[in-house]
Amino acid sequence: MSQHAIERKGSSDIKPAPAPTRERIPGALVAHFMGKRLDGLPRAIFILNLDQRVFQQIRGKKHSETSIGHSPAMKPVPLPEGRFLQVHGDDGPFWTRTDEFGEPLTYVYARDLKRVKIAGMNDLAHEYPAFFAFVSALPDDGLFVLYWTH
Repeated sequence: MSQHAIERKGSSDIKPAPAPTRERIPGALVAHFMGKRLDGLPRAIFILNLDQRVFQQIRGKKHSETSIGHSPAMKPVPLPEGRFLQVHGDDGPFWTRTDEFGEPLTYVYARDLKRVKIAGMNDLAHEYPAFFAFVSALPDDGLFVLYWTH
């Protein structure tokens, strides 16, 4: 997954994502920082192996161990119709609107990621310094496309 892009594509350019083969518990998140627009090449790509409690908040799910009262679950926004993410898989690059689990691609804003908090974990920036340092330096309206993988 070296270079990804978001573009509008006609149906003849689209190759379906590989069929989901595993349980729907993500092992990693490939977060594509797109700047302030959902097109072109990302400005940065992060491959994150985060705590499942963090994943649950980013995915907009409730988790029993998430810090209740501190950080509401996010609401990722579906990728707009006609937009696709280019992903480099084992068989080469392909354009997709779904992740490795067959779920529709979504995006969140930097302001949402800045609010992630986990009960019993005082400082996520200490646990994941590069990613959260990058996020904290961004304007709140910076966009991240979320591609979930095994």
